[in-house]
Amino acid sequence: MKTTRQAFQATLRTQLFNSSAFRKREINALVAILTSAIGSPTFSLNKVAKRAQPGFSRNFLAKCLMKYAYVQRALANQWFTDVISNIPRQKTILLAFDDTLVIKCGKHIQGAYAWFDHTCGRVKTSLCLVNVSLVINDQLIFVLPWLLRKPQFTRSNGRKAHKEQDAKTLAAIEMIRNIFSWLERGGIPETQIVVAADAWYANQTMQTFIKQTAANFRLDARSNLSVQCPDYKAIKTRNKRRRGRKRHKFVRYVPLKQFMADSTHWHFFTDSVSGERVFYRKATLTLKTAGRVTCYAFRREPLVKPKYILTRAFQVKSATPQRVYREYQSRWRIEEAHRDLKQQFGLSKCQARHAWVVSGFIGLIYFGYCVWKTDRWLHPHAELEPLKCPSWAEEFHREQIYQEALAMS
Repeated sequence: MKTTRQAFQATLRTQLFNSSAFRKREINALVAILTSAIGSPTFSLNKVAKRAQPGFSRNFLAKCLMKYAYVQRALANQWFTDVISNIPRQKTILLAFDDTLVIKCGKHIQGAYAWFDHTCGRVKTSLCLVNVSLVINDQLIFVLPWLLRKPQFTRSNGRKAHKEQDAKTLAAIEMIRNIFSWLERGGIPETQIVVAADAWYANQTMQTFIKQTAANFRLDARSNLSVQCPDYKAIKTRNKRRRGRKRHKFVRYVPLKQFMADSTHWHFFTDSVSGERVFYRKATLTLKTAGRVTCYAFRREPLVKPKYILTRAFQVKSATPQRVYREYQSRWRIEEAHRDLKQQFGLSKCQARHAWVVSGFIGLIYFGYCVWKTDRWLHPHAELEPLKCPSWAEEFHREQIYQEALAMS
């Protein structure tokens, strides 16, 4: 019977071999890099070169990562095609996307720039990754990264004129287009797809793009978005004579929080997972920046501050509030993926400086994580409580140490 480590390595070798891009020695090197990073508190290419059996030089490992960087998108497409073939038809597919920072302390690391970290409110030198994940039945089975290069647009006076979120939004749109085309080749229409993101991506650019497709969306919204309302006072006085230009638009704008604050039209349902009562209110409205949408305001029983979720205003079959609530809750799977990739799969541990080595290492770590998540989805284990990523990675690391000890004895 194969152990956890042996089964995982066998799947990796098969996928790398099927790509027809690597020789046997290069496959062994890539597998050694990935397995050395999983569950280990420290990682470096020099340590992998010394401990790997058979031995590799540090330069050879770096060249393998550079080669992987060139073919990583084709390899991800190949794996994604295999995943699509196992997705049940008529099953809702959630595309959740978000960005994360990988903090870097070394000097001259390619791709590392000064990015604003919203978790601590400070600017830190880090790699910025925009990720799009595939979630089915509240399980993440695929995640695709985009290493963001910071644009250097400047005004005539030398000051920077770009916004960080604009570049992140454009990267997310480009990846969503790619995944839409992959799903279409697999026979999955856009009407089966739901796009979910937090408030940082609920901007005019993103909403305009999604509305041009047939996909639905669940976007978190800030409470200060401007909602268009009739200006009844101006309508009543429109025929009165006054100086100045004649008024043609009789609208005013109020914050979303104020528009949805009516406490007399709230209903509730019981969440099937947590058992809590969730109060909700639904309204179709016109936003100043994004046009016509349907907004759901959700408020859990212990909390007072509501969560605002934007969806399509016009749908053939309207989703229930329970479904909208659960689909947006599934967006949290991508946050868990960020934690697992950094803490258990070693995403933040490599200090390589060369741009193609950095890109290849990131792609290899994400590919290994996708292999593990898909295997958990396709082959659920017999135990009542399957191992989560921390426990699985610790067990994997113990097996790795044991095998190295046997090889040295």
